Amino acid sequence: MLDDLVGIEEAVKRTGLSDIYLRKLCRTNKIRARKFGMSWVIDPRSLDDYMKGERKRGRPPIDK
Repeated sequence: MLDDLVGIEEAVKRTGLSDIYLRKLCRTNKIRARKFGMSWVIDPRSLDDYMKGERKRGRPPIDK
């Protein structure tokens, strides 16, 4: 089971999201994750599902 999980560093590489934001997603149960000691491990399927949802919603353009 633990072989299927990824750490925060790997999740950053896969998604391009910051480690701080990923930890927030873990804490707020937006993605399936578990905390062992001080380290989070994330279910990669949950991470993929979250990213698919983010792409659908998109982000608002930045006004310059």
